[in-house]
Amino acid sequence: MRIYKVGVERIHALDGIDLELSENEYVAVMGPSGSGKSTLMNVLGCLDRATSGRYELDGEDTTKMTDAALASIRNERIGFIFQSFELLGQLSALKNVEMPLIYSKNGWRSRRKCAQNVLERVGLGDRIKHKPNQLSGGEKQRVAIARALVCNPSILLADEPTGNLDSKTSEGILKLFDQLHREGQTIIIVTHEEFVAHHANRIIQMKDGRISSDLQNNRNPRHKDVTQNSGLEEKR
Repeated sequence: MRIYKVGVERIHALDGIDLELSENEYVAVMGPSGSGKSTLMNVLGCLDRATSGRYELDGEDTTKMTDAALASIRNERIGFIFQSFELLGQLSALKNVEMPLIYSKNGWRSRRKCAQNVLERVGLGDRIKHKPNQLSGGEKQRVAIARALVCNPSILLADEPTGNLDSKTSEGILKLFDQLHREGQTIIIVTHEEFVAHHANRIIQMKDGRISSDLQNNRNPRHKDVTQNSGLEEKR
């Protein structure tokens, strides 16, 4: 549960959430504004703490961790991707991707090589010296994805990752997510776009701080149990 106080009013942003996510799942979280999906993402990403209840990550109870321990988790085990890219304009793509490695014990040569490798992985090996203002929207998002991947995170959290992109560019980014999932990456996407959600294998709908539905997505051709029905099957 996550409760915010606004004056004398108590807002239940999350209310009675009971959710289990497995390794290598590809999950889309949907819902209208105020449904709690962004708050859920913040809790899953250790950006916010639940008011009550437990959140376990890789078997560890994060509710008992210090702020320093949670910061370490955010840096090393969770990769964040945002709608607005959040790149540093004065830095090259390579240096933007290097940023999460600043606190690692590796030397600068090792950090630079790691950043270069992950940029090549997302198809930007020829753009490593370009600054954000020299990149297209899709290239900026690929840099942001590379930055999120550079620490080899357990979970990739994406908040409206195609919100600032046109449909063609969005499809390219979603194909990259598909590829990352095939390679074993756990991905959670917060979105209000159905075409984005249907790239995932599981779709969670939220309303008024609660999960209103939790469905397996059989429209995704990579799902093992593809059907000719609605494309959605209730998660049990």
